[in-house]
Amino acid sequence: MVRTDDARLEQRVQHRGMDEVPVPSSRKREVLELVAAGYATKQIAARLGISTSAVDKHLRQLFRRYGVPNRAALVGAAYRRAHIA
Repeated sequence: MVRTDDARLEQRVQHRGMDEVPVPSSRKREVLELVAAGYATKQIAARLGISTSAVDKHLRQLFRRYGVPNRAALVGAAYRRAHIA
């Protein structure tokens, strides 16, 4: 039986538990807030004075930390945990 991405994601969320995600660092929170505001990677990089690859790295780490596959799910997960307002 082949697992879908959704099934793997659900397994990670169940394994980790919804409340076990630590609050992101101040830089990751800045990236997260800009993603929630609808900024693109290049816009986030320019606004924070970092490279686009640094933004991508922060996003990959946030996706992994929250156990989500994309930006929309990341924002939703962060809101549910009150990590962003």
